Amino acid sequence: MFSPRPLPLLLLFLTAIGCGESRKSAPVTGTVTLNGQPVANVIVRFQPSGSGTTDQLEVGMSSFGTTDDQGNFTLRFSDDSESGAMIGDHTVTIDEVTPPEEENNDAGGIGKKKPSRIPRKWGDGSQTFRVEDRDNVAALSLD
Repeated sequence: MFSPRPLPLLLLFLTAIGCGESRKSAPVTGTVTLNGQPVANVIVRFQPSGSGTTDQLEVGMSSFGTTDDQGNFTLRFSDDSESGAMIGDHTVTIDEVTPPEEENNDAGGIGKKKPSRIPRKWGDGSQTFRVEDRDNVAALSLD
């Protein structure tokens, strides 16, 4: 005769197996500078760019961080608040943080945007960084 008792334990076991974390990531912190000075209020994005195993690319979520007043950032995954970036090669882009008052001006066509401090090379996909299976520090110079 079948006992209903093992069924909840089996379901719990199968759920635990299915909930394992499949992304292989590592912590990434860094600093953005221009002419040796920290650059505040920019968004740093790391997008996996094709290295690693097929499984890693399938779960290859991008990561981002915003610099503080000292130009420091910590990357976190774009799908949640977990810190880190996928292990492997990444395309790195840096963008200005647009203040809300400028976003409103863009929508209405009123006013003028400030010129960007970010050179084009940081937005064209040509900048890369390799995230290793350890603590990573990215010193990103806009020069």
